[in-house]
Amino acid sequence: MSGGNVLLNSDGGASGAGARLTLDLDGDILHESESITIDFVIGHQSINSFTFLVDLLADPEFNLAIK
Repeated sequence: MSGGNVLLNSDGGASGAGARLTLDLDGDILHESESITIDFVIGHQSINSFTFLVDLLADPEFNLAIK
């Protein structure tokens, strides 16, 4: 996120570059080739098109963090 754009549903509230959105899978494991739907609520400062890239990180407790 840059240029004043923010991820509105990020951990801790609206945040810009480096924002994280942690998903609680209630102990379930996301297996290889499985998929889930994730909503990213983005506060975009203009009506121009933009590119949004996501990194997926996992921790040993099976919580996922979208960075």
